[in-house]
Amino acid sequence: MLKIKLILILLLAGANLFSQSLVSSARWPTEKVKVDGIANEWANPLNFFDVKTRLMFGIANDSTTLYLVFQNPDEKVQAKLFRCGMKVTLAVKKVKRKATITYPLPHSGDEEAGPGHEPNMVILQNNFRMQNIMMVAEGFALHNGMLPVNDSSSIKTAINWNENNNMIYEVAIPFTEIYGSTYSAADLANEITMQVEISAMEKPHSSGANTQAPMGAAGVMGGRAMSGMNYQTNTGAKGPWYQVQSFKQKFTLAKKL
Repeated sequence: MLKIKLILILLLAGANLFSQSLVSSARWPTEKVKVDGIANEWANPLNFFDVKTRLMFGIANDSTTLYLVFQNPDEKVQAKLFRCGMKVTLAVKKVKRKATITYPLPHSGDEEAGPGHEPNMVILQNNFRMQNIMMVAEGFALHNGMLPVNDSSSIKTAINWNENNNMIYEVAIPFTEIYGSTYSAADLANEITMQVEISAMEKPHSSGANTQAPMGAAGVMGGRAMSGMNYQTNTGAKGPWYQVQSFKQKFTLAKKL
């Protein structure tokens, strides 16, 4: 039995490494993407899924802008994301660009959200809408620092919920922010690496009892495959609240349809 488990672990690890080496392509939207946290413009199901963060996500672009969308139906994951914050980093080696959006900012939303708390999603969503009006941009070509989330002249972000409490997080980044104001067609052909990171809470000073939940089986969708984390049973100092959860996805921009 031990040998069988070891073989399965090695196979899953190999699948994970292989998936991260894949380079996918963004989609060209069939209609204009409006960054409002309503994903009507996006084809469902989204073309990517990461098991560890439990984020479904999509990547699209038109002739001027890169669009990203993330979705999550899990209230525990949403509570952690709002309490600890999330970072989206884009790296383009050929143009020496590595830029990060931090949104939501850490400690936003319901401050009672954390291990052992059952999130009140009505309160969490209302607090989020009132408090999260700014983001931090670093490393972009034109706009950096603390920025309003709804500035249509620059990077734009929005988070909202649908009727099923599925969180929808949209981002629009003009090409001028990634490649500079004088970018060329050759620049747009370069491979982009996106890293998404849900930050962690600070670990408690005293280590209490910890119940290690079983790791979920790796899943594959759109080239992603990673292990899952159980928010319900794993709330000790080694649980998902106290761990950074992240993934990378390489992609190239789509050409006009």
